Order: sequence, then structure tokens, then C-alpha cells
Amino acid sequence: MKCRAFAGMVAGLLFMSVLPARAEESDALQWDLKEHVLTVTGTGSIVYVPDTLDPDTVYEIVIGEGITDAQARALSNYRHLRKVTLPSTFHKLSVCALSDNPELAEIGGLEYVTDFNYHCLSDTAYSAAHPYVVTDGKLYYADCGKEPSLTVPDGVTEIMPFAFGNLIDEAHMPSGDEGGMAVSVTLPDSVEIIHENAFALCAGLEHINVPRSLREIGDRAFYDCANLGSLTLGEGVERIGDQAFYNCRSMETLTVQNPDAVFGSDVYGTCYDWHGAIADRSSRSDELKDYERIRRILEKSPTGMDEFMAVFSLHFFDTDDYCHISFKDSITDFKEKRGTLFGWENSTAQTFAADNAVGFEPISLTPGDVNLDRIIDILDVIALNKYLLGLGDLGAFSRAAADYNTDGKVENTDALEILRTVLGIAVKE
Repeated sequence: MKCRAFAGMVAGLLFMSVLPARAEESDALQWDLKEHVLTVTGTGSIVYVPDTLDPDTVYEIVIGEGITDAQARALSNYRHLRKVTLPSTFHKLSVCALSDNPELAEIGGLEYVTDFNYHCLSDTAYSAAHPYVVTDGKLYYADCGKEPSLTVPDGVTEIMPFAFGNLIDEAHMPSGDEGGMAVSVTLPDSVEIIHENAFALCAGLEHINVPRSLREIGDRAFYDCANLGSLTLGEGVERIGDQAFYNCRSMETLTVQNPDAVFGSDVYGTCYDWHGAIADRSSRSDELKDYERIRRILEKSPTGMDEFMAVFSLHFFDTDDYCHISFKDSITDFKEKRGTLFGWENSTAQTFAADNAVGFEPISLTPGDVNLDRIIDILDVIALNKYLLGLGDLGAFSRAAADYNTDGKVENTDALEILRTVLGIAVKE
């Protein structure tokens, strides 16, 4: 029910203009209900189920070859639906497409789906039993439920677009900064890529670890994660996409340890000048046809900027046009930038900070700070001991910091001296 109410809010504002054209596609499908089994045949999208079918009489749905996707809430709210079978041609579950089906425990052919939108499997028995949908090492969908701590399974190498879209709801909207559940996500060491929009608009996200294996962070990967705290990106991160951490206004510092990391546009910063932003965009684009109506809605709320972004982004997630609505990309004079970027001197991080009016502070090597988090504690001792035992690796900067006695070697005596310092037994001169 939660998904229906939330999607209804978005639909009421923005989906109406696209439904008539899509309805024709559903009209071309054939529907056959026999002995509580609904068989759908034809080609194209499922936009809605005919009103003549009573959802309470449907226990199973079989979708035939040629059908490609289910649009927003197309197959939701079937109280007794227990099983769904998808064909090999099926590739997309849109917003809340199979949500609010409490008895739905079996979904055949889910491995064919490569496009999962937010809440598409919410409030089903299937998602309760299978909170992570992983195919070929790619995490496509994570059911966050009511758990404050989420651990992605080992072996996952890629976090796909909108995988954590379930963190987007009434409690986790960007405008609900002070409410909702705080969530922590733990990624396994196998993760190499966080794709575009993977965590976008997840205001409930407060903490995520960045594994050493991570190489790439896609465009808008953490866009508008209002409560995400400060992060350190390891030496292995080679690319940080456009607006990857844009409007993460709780992120006081972003540390980039790879001096050659490739930065996209507007990676890190905050803009609160929403009046100027939408005015600038609307004056040059036909994409915001309802500008005046939207302005009236926004002016009623002190968090209008956030609500504007949430509603528009969620809408365009589903219409595949969202990437053209990022109005901020046309603004060159931001009213406010927050946070500090930490990086090595003469690095790409320093260049990015200078070009984008972001505060910058150089990383300085502190002997004993093995994990480069600017704090010498037991975690540094653990990291060094793992390295010395062959259970982990250290980058060049970490190895330099691990040489606590500066004798040019990294060995057990360094670990012992760091431990003594942490415990206050001895202080290095």
C-alpha cells in the first residue's frame, strides 16, 4: 500500500501525459483468465489490466513471449497472486510494477529482467525471501524493507542503476531529512562498479563503505543523498561520474586518494538556489512545460528544491527521459558550495576543486595512518597486520604511512609501535 500511495503522488503530477499513448499498447494484448490463471499474450508493454478482470480472482499470471515490460503499477495489488512467469523477451519492471502483492512468492524468468525501477517488487513474499536480485554478479534490486543495516552478498561486482531505489519513499524523500530510517549499506570487497543512479535520492542512506576493489562511480550514483556522511575513496577509484555526490549536503568531506582519478562535472557540491535554477532552465527549454504550476507547488514548501528534484527525477526514471531534465547542468553560477575536498597536491582533485569553487585541503601523510582516514587508531594496526600476514594489500601511500619508524621498511616493529601509540604506552618522538 505504501508504494501505491507514493507512486500515486508522482503519477498525479506527471504521469498523466504519457498514459494515453501507452494504453494503446495494452489494448493490443490478449487476456485469458481460466481457473485463476491469467495468461497475457501479444507484443509490447503491459500498461494496465482490463477493468473487466477481477484482481481478487487471479492466483497466477503467465506472460507470453513478445511482451517486453510492465509499466508503473501494471500488475500491483493482487491480493491472492502467488506466482508470475516472465518470458525471455521481458526486460523491465517499472515503478511498483509488481508491488503490493503480499502472497507473491514465486517469479519465474526474473533473470531476464535487466531494468528494475524503484519499489517494483515491494511488499511481496518474494522480496521478503529474496531481498537481493543478483544475475551474473550484477545487483539489480535490493529490497531494503525495514532493516537499518544492509549487507550486499559476496561476489557482487556491479551495483546496477536504481538498485537501491527502495530507499526512496515517503520517509526517505530528500525533503524528509529529519524523518525516516537511517540506513547503512555494506558492500563486499568484490564490488568494482557502482553504476549511474544506483543510490540516487536515497535520503535515508547515512553510511556506505567504499571497498578497496571499487574502480568506478557512475553519473549521479549518490545524487541528492541528503544524509550521506563523509567518504574516503581509495586509490583504486579511477572515475567519479557527473554529479556523483552532488547535493550530498551532509558530506562535509570527500577524500580522493587516487591522484589521477577522472572527475566528471559537478561531482561534489550543493546548490540551494532552486528559484534561479528552474527559472534558468525553463527559459531555455521546452522540457518544463508546467513551469508555472510547479513553481506554485514549490513556493508552498521551504524544501521546494528537494521536492522538485525528487518528483521530477522519479518521474523521468520511468519515462527514460530523466537524464535530459538535470536542469542544474546548465547553471554555471552556483549560489552556495559546501564541504571540503581532500586530495593529494597537484592531483585531479585539486584541479576539480579549483575549477568548481569547492574547498580543498591537501592530504598529508601521517606516519601510522595506514588507512589514510586522518586518524591513528586500532584500525590502522589491523590493516597493517593483515598486510604483513599476506591477508590484504596496501597502496603506495598506505605503505608509506605504515613505515612508522621511517626506516624504509614496513615490518612488525612498525605495527607494534603504532599499537603502543594507540594504547598510550609509548609516544613516537
